[in-house]
Amino acid sequence: MATYKRLLGYIGPYKGRFALAILLVVVSILGELLTPFLFGLAIDRGVSSGDMRQVLLFAGLLIGAQVVRSVFNYAQWMVQHQTGQNIVQDLRNELYAKLQTLSQSFYREMPTGQIMARMTSDVEAVQEYLGWGLMIQIAALVSFFGTTAALFFVDGPLTRVLLLPMIPLAIVVFFFDKHIGTAWERIREQMGNLTTVLQENISGVRVVKAFAQERLEIGKFRSQNAEQRDLNLVRARVEALSFPAMDLMIGLTFVLLAWVGGMRVMQGETTIGTFFAYQWYLWGIIWPVRFGGWIISMMREAMGAAPRLFQLLDAEPAIANTPDAYPLPPLEGAIEFRDVSFAFPDAPDKPVLEHFNLRVAPGEVIAILGETGTGKSSIFNLLLRFYAVTGGAVLIDGHAVRDVTIESLRGQ
Repeated sequence: MATYKRLLGYIGPYKGRFALAILLVVVSILGELLTPFLFGLAIDRGVSSGDMRQVLLFAGLLIGAQVVRSVFNYAQWMVQHQTGQNIVQDLRNELYAKLQTLSQSFYREMPTGQIMARMTSDVEAVQEYLGWGLMIQIAALVSFFGTTAALFFVDGPLTRVLLLPMIPLAIVVFFFDKHIGTAWERIREQMGNLTTVLQENISGVRVVKAFAQERLEIGKFRSQNAEQRDLNLVRARVEALSFPAMDLMIGLTFVLLAWVGGMRVMQGETTIGTFFAYQWYLWGIIWPVRFGGWIISMMREAMGAAPRLFQLLDAEPAIANTPDAYPLPPLEGAIEFRDVSFAFPDAPDKPVLEHFNLRVAPGEVIAILGETGTGKSSIFNLLLRFYAVTGGAVLIDGHAVRDVTIESLRGQ
């Protein structure tokens, strides 16, 4: 729930447009509720009595109602998509800006493929839900409760009978919601793993070919791709169990309508126009319930993606300016490593440098030689403060790099 609330918080800057979209949805559904009522009157007052003028009158009203409803639907669709796209744009910008502030250690611990998957497919999942899925969810709720009220107004006894299949239908929806969320979370995580394998292979393709490791890389990708397929099949199995069960309950509703509603017409307890209007109204309950599983799936997909995005947004830079950091003045270029020790944060018991000392005068050229893993690159990473020393100090012109602002250090 906390994740959902935080995701909805991105609507804040556009709450006016979002409220307008909701208003347009409500007006559109009110027009939808008016249509069956007019249709029933056309049958009862026109067709049943043989009065063609009444038929034409209500047919004209039906056309007018549909035109007005279509206009409101168009306006609502445009407003909600504009709002959703703006929200996702803000989210993307915030994520990208955050990536620029994170330290080298973050990128060392999180594979590039995982970051790319979150910036692309995870953002797209959120975009689908906030862009139009959320508004459809609101429309479904308004339609369900509005139509239910209309059905009780039209024929209360018949409505009580036809709501019976909604009980097992609600159980199916609960089962679906319980299992589909976990399925989507696993799929999202696995997509990150698959993207990581792809990214590492593409960026290192020369090395792969140089060592003739194509078969090994193909095997790794196939393994991850098979896992992705299996997880999607688990999700599909949940949907395959749920959606047909929903359709069965909906079919039973129409069977009950034909049986009970037909008996009430034959017994004179309701009119044929009301019967046909009731059938039309019934879809106002059925489509929200039928779409409910699909909307839940979309929402759960977004909820599976959102924590992965928030993990990026909540990550704190391992290297940051100290409270009393000051701008580094223009440099001459004297560099000193004074008794420096260093180990990577994820391997603190494996020091890369121990009691390392080095002085480099301005303009002096020196060479640092050594085998792979002996700390050559670490020297430059410490100089630019991509990592922090675990002992000693790195100084430029006598200024300890940990005491100056990162921007002024790297800017020079």
